[in-house]
Amino acid sequence: MLNFTLQALLAWRACHKGISPRIGFFLVVLITLDGCSSPPIQPHTTATMPLVMLPASTAGIKDERAEFRQLYCDINRQVGKQLPDYRPCDAALINTGTNAAISSPAIVRTRSDWDVDIVMVPGLGWECIKNYVKNRSMFEHIAALGYELTVAQTEGLSSSGRNADLLHAHLVEHGLLDNGKKIVLIGYSKGLPDIFEALVRYPRLAGQITAVVGIAGAVGGSPLANITTRETLDLFHMVPGSECSNNDGGALESLKPSIRQQWLAEHPLPATIHYYSLATYPEPDNISFALASSYKQLSAIDPRNDSQLIFYDQIIPGSTLLAYLNADHLAMAVPIARDHAIVAGLSLDRNAFPREVLFEAIMRYVEADITNAVHKR
Repeated sequence: MLNFTLQALLAWRACHKGISPRIGFFLVVLITLDGCSSPPIQPHTTATMPLVMLPASTAGIKDERAEFRQLYCDINRQVGKQLPDYRPCDAALINTGTNAAISSPAIVRTRSDWDVDIVMVPGLGWECIKNYVKNRSMFEHIAALGYELTVAQTEGLSSSGRNADLLHAHLVEHGLLDNGKKIVLIGYSKGLPDIFEALVRYPRLAGQITAVVGIAGAVGGSPLANITTRETLDLFHMVPGSECSNNDGGALESLKPSIRQQWLAEHPLPATIHYYSLATYPEPDNISFALASSYKQLSAIDPRNDSQLIFYDQIIPGSTLLAYLNADHLAMAVPIARDHAIVAGLSLDRNAFPREVLFEAIMRYVEADITNAVHKR
């Protein structure tokens, strides 16, 4: 990690440039969480399970990037410039050369009448920073289109096992398992393995959940979890307005690649659910300053990372791949820049992303895909 003296100097400098101590302290937390470390992030070990890297098509992955790109770009043409953080389509979605746009009629953006409950399961630390990141524009945008999205009350620093129990409790307490409606779960970052654990612990869920969408999901874990300490995560308690609850302290263990890979090998996901993956795969100059050092650390393994996860570790086995997104890990789902312009300017300078267009495209694609699948039965 960057030594604490440097953290203190950065905080002092921020405060003496007219930034409040609360914002300066938040910058210290971000930079500390992101800082450098000398040990290798992927330690050498002979105690590992057999692993291979295969083309997605041979691993049961359905590549629908061209179709999703068509939908995203169509929505962006129609309303993108009226929404926050506008980007041209080619600046938001990575074109790897194999997902050229397809030709299809423009969509008619009518209000959806899809009768499902949509629940998002947040990532590491969200419980601790949610009072600091209050922008609700994305939620309001898709709600106006008929897609009501709520956020599950999980614990930001707890293990995936603990959060699986909390997710199940959330669904029960809100009556979502007995209202006759299907459920779509969206897992961001660590929220995705939290969902996986719930599916295995509570088999009843498989009959109620129609889709799981992973957005920058920590499917294969993060090598950074091998070198980050629990004491570092405790800094989340210092974020202004933090409401970190008492937790089991198992978040890092749940994110270790060895743990996630072993778990996937031993727990097949329910085959009755539709799975969709979106990976963050930014161009190197689209990484925020505060995330640059962890991007470089992961680049020792593969430069195709979002500062927290390598792109291939974000794909759900047997899923439909919708997109590679030109955004770093935080930009994908944490709109800090919209609430805190000074923090954005100093530290999270690549946090802007057109999330409204993205989430509309996700929900419209998933709705159409599942509806078509039902009609074909």
